Amino acid sequence: MVKPLQALSFDFLNRYEPELAFSLRSLIVHKTLSVEEHNEVFNFTDDQTSFTLERLVNDRMICLADSDPDVEILQPERYTTDMRFRVHPLVQNPVSSMLSRSNLLH
Repeated sequence: MVKPLQALSFDFLNRYEPELAFSLRSLIVHKTLSVEEHNEVFNFTDDQTSFTLERLVNDRMICLADSDPDVEILQPERYTTDMRFRVHPLVQNPVSSMLSRSNLLH
């Protein structure tokens, strides 16, 4: 017997720390951001940016801008400043909805 599909839950997005939510907002507004641009926008150190982006990559919220979003990103030792990221196309709508509910995106 086949069971009907259940809707995916993105409730965990509401529990994201502010730096993760603001990073997602910036990626949606700007379409893509490089590691260097992320550093400049948030006045973060390389380590802070690497931690933030790595968390979003691990949660499958973002992917490399110039690659197939379904291909897993191998975690490099350190993100290089020219690497560009974007919000994963499959989570664009849930992320936008969460940011709108939080009054971070209009």
